[in-house]
Amino acid sequence: MFEALNTWINLGPFRPHFAVRSTAMGFVFHHIRPVKKQTVVLDDGRWLQIMPNEVSLIGGIGGDAFICFKRKGDPGAGELVRLYSAAEIMRYNEGFFIQWRLAQNNLYTSAWEVFNGPNRITITSARA
Repeated sequence: MFEALNTWINLGPFRPHFAVRSTAMGFVFHHIRPVKKQTVVLDDGRWLQIMPNEVSLIGGIGGDAFICFKRKGDPGAGELVRLYSAAEIMRYNEGFFIQWRLAQNNLYTSAWEVFNGPNRITITSARA
């Protein structure tokens, strides 16, 4: 994938190329945002709604899901698009961030965008 660095990329067109686990690992520590309102489930079974353009950070992979972090509370205009670093989330996780899971297959749809930066995202072909 040769998309411009430091831009948001819709992943729908690349779906056929996501069969390789190394591609999923390449999304860790990248920011994601939904194109439309999404409902996800928390580990305790409660539901969480994520609004369009509300930014979360992929912090890891657990099974077939990405482990994501989102700022708690209703996002204000500035909070909606703020790109929190992994270090900020780890430092303030207890009081300010919610951990949630996103099935890998759900990220690889047209409903989500990923921020291509500061490290470039590499999509590995399924034939690799």
